[in-house]
Amino acid sequence: MAATARPMVVGVDGFSDSKEALRWAARQARLTGAEVHAVTAWQVPFRIYAMPSYTEADYAGDARQTLDTAVRDALGPDPDVPVVARLVQQRPAIALVEAAADADLLVVGGRGRGELPGVHLGTVASYCTHHAPCPVVVVHHVGLKKADTRYRELIAAQPAAFRPDVAAALTNQSVQLAGLGRREEALVASEEAVTAYRELSAAQRDAFRPDLAAALTSQAVRLAELGRWEEALVASEEAVAIRRGLTAARPDAFRPGLAMSLTNQSDCLAELGRREEALVASEEAVTAYRELSAAQPDQFRPGLAISLTNQSLRLAELGRREEALAAIEEAVAIRREQRAGRLRSLQ
Repeated sequence: MAATARPMVVGVDGFSDSKEALRWAARQARLTGAEVHAVTAWQVPFRIYAMPSYTEADYAGDARQTLDTAVRDALGPDPDVPVVARLVQQRPAIALVEAAADADLLVVGGRGRGELPGVHLGTVASYCTHHAPCPVVVVHHVGLKKADTRYRELIAAQPAAFRPDVAAALTNQSVQLAGLGRREEALVASEEAVTAYRELSAAQRDAFRPDLAAALTSQAVRLAELGRWEEALVASEEAVAIRRGLTAARPDAFRPGLAMSLTNQSDCLAELGRREEALVASEEAVTAYRELSAAQPDQFRPGLAISLTNQSLRLAELGRREEALAAIEEAVAIRREQRAGRLRSLQ
């Protein structure tokens, strides 16, 4: 059967509900002959310094992998309906509504990445049902609640085996909640992750100290978002202390994390008026990124640009304007160099 002129658009984030939405759309496409447009939206996080080695291309690559894997998992390697895979750099809800402008139908999962168990309709699905220019079908993965219940039973029965997974999931949940503006809930999830990693590192120090440092850095960001700067500084200082110890033993593996935590610490100190200390932390972060960039420029030049920008702010706060200008000019030069490289890669 020939495909119709107007496709079905499906929102894909790689989670169970969106895969079920793909399966539903494929069944409908077999009846109508419509194309299935699988759409994954992606964005560069606002606080990009949380992963300073990542570039826009890295985030786009992750999104492409998520999309391709979800389509393959849901429909197999050779779907029997026409599927067009599309990446859009935009907020998911807005991207789907815009993609549906010429669609006959928009199909979304009932609950997606970052949504909490027990929520009947996810944020993206809710937005789409109110704003889409075409009919919207909301699909739920019927086994989701049962799987969640079973997973909690396994955690209760074997905490040692499953607690690391819980801690990692809580850290991810905290990031997603913060992205939705639900900052108090994000902090609760972050604090629970820190507690879990403390217990894990107490039992297996070498295995979980790096995760504890990462969780503490995330907690510092969540506290800072709520204006709780003194508590944020305490968490940041603990993260820096842990990462200093780790870096002393394995500098190649842990220096990037130390540089990230130092930048975070510098922000906290500056907000508390401790400007000289903030500059010291910022300068140490710049030094770390320079050394990392000398060895692996493609991976760490973005982090160097971010740390130089931070250093420029700290210098300006102390009235050292010429030095601040030199730092920001170097950061701008790096950014221009990166942009030129991206443009060349697209040609």
